[in-house]
Amino acid sequence: MHNGAGGTVGYDLTGGTYTVDSWSYVAAVWDGVAPRLYVDGVDTGAVPTGPGGYKVNTSGNLTLGAYDEGRASYNGLIDETAFYGRALTPEQILSHYAAASNPNPGHYSELVQSDGALLYLSNAQVPEPSSVLLMGLGLAPVLRRRR
Repeated sequence: MHNGAGGTVGYDLTGGTYTVDSWSYVAAVWDGVAPRLYVDGVDTGAVPTGPGGYKVNTSGNLTLGAYDEGRASYNGLIDETAFYGRALTPEQILSHYAAASNPNPGHYSELVQSDGALLYLSNAQVPEPSSVLLMGLGLAPVLRRRR
């Protein structure tokens, strides 16, 4: 999770563990005070680096998987991205992870929408959770397939 304006970093947050070529449910939360990073429904306890503070940037692009100018592009799949007007609770994040792991197609989408997502983006090229489990990929507010 990177928050910054131009070359100034507000927070840079990295943490958690993953398995190569496997899926991970990743959620980044800003509660108005501090960022938190969750991997597979668990708070990573990652310590943010950088000078801190939320750096509002209305001129830059919102990007997932790269900096706004395209540097450091992520090599993998991102799917099931949702944005909320509030920070989800740790219990909600764990519930989202469980729903993403559920073989019942659509269960995750229903939960995201019922929890009040302001914007919910889904990539139709990435299979629904039931197919994902069979293929060994994963869904999350951010889907990550790491190489």
